[in-house]
Amino acid sequence: MTLDEWRRREGLSFHALALRFGLSSATHARRYAIGAVEVPAEMKERVIAETCGAVSLEDFHQQRLAMSQGRPSYGRSCKQECTSAAQEHHETSKGAVA
Repeated sequence: MTLDEWRRREGLSFHALALRFGLSSATHARRYAIGAVEVPAEMKERVIAETCGAVSLEDFHQQRLAMSQGRPSYGRSCKQECTSAAQEHHETSKGAVA
């Protein structure tokens, strides 16, 4: 489960997530939650402990890997992430050669 999925399950806003983990802003919490930036190791350990293991190191890794490869977020299907236009682009670009 991603940190963002856990946040939603718990009914927390990004602001509340920031407060819970001692982050400086909701924007900072959002970036960590969606995998836009690498979460420091110490923070990963804190998240794992606070979520009772619901969010794991593997979850952090897979989310960042998906982000770096331009794939939809880890833990979500393409249909959940993409609009119909983006979905069409995603399907047609799978076989494209750079």
